[in-house]
Amino acid sequence: MLRHGEKDAAGTLTERGKQAAEAMRSTLPDFVRVISSDSDRTILTAKLLTGEDPHIDRRAAYATTSSAISNEISALVQEHNISFLDAARLYDDPEVLRGIDEQAQELNAMIDELLDRLGEGEKALIVSHDLTIAPAMGLRGMSAESIDPLGGYIISAGNETPSVRRY
Repeated sequence: MLRHGEKDAAGTLTERGKQAAEAMRSTLPDFVRVISSDSDRTILTAKLLTGEDPHIDRRAAYATTSSAISNEISALVQEHNISFLDAARLYDDPEVLRGIDEQAQELNAMIDELLDRLGEGEKALIVSHDLTIAPAMGLRGMSAESIDPLGGYIISAGNETPSVRRY
């Protein structure tokens, strides 16, 4: 599971983000399934990483909120030079935090379904958002810290519980 490439203030991939995703492509294995959220930046990142169109799944998206609240959180990002996830935590609105947690649970449900469907040695790629990946991995016992663009996790099916490690 990877975070989308570097984005600009408008939320689109930067040229550097596109180039980094293209360069990373040769280091990745072949995937039998490629999934992304419905945002343009995750779709394009998935295409650049794999050369194929991803399957869109809203469970890989991020929790949304009103534009007014989003703008207030974005102001905290700028003011404190922190990630949107950290700013949302600083904003400390129970509804916003509940939405982030619910989206993280949705992503984990999708991951578990995907792990159940993959055959021996098969691999899948999910391209999502820091705002969803970090809390989802926190629910899996990892540190729920913000991750860099194109950073992520490798989740492997285990006998009882999947193992998770940073990529």
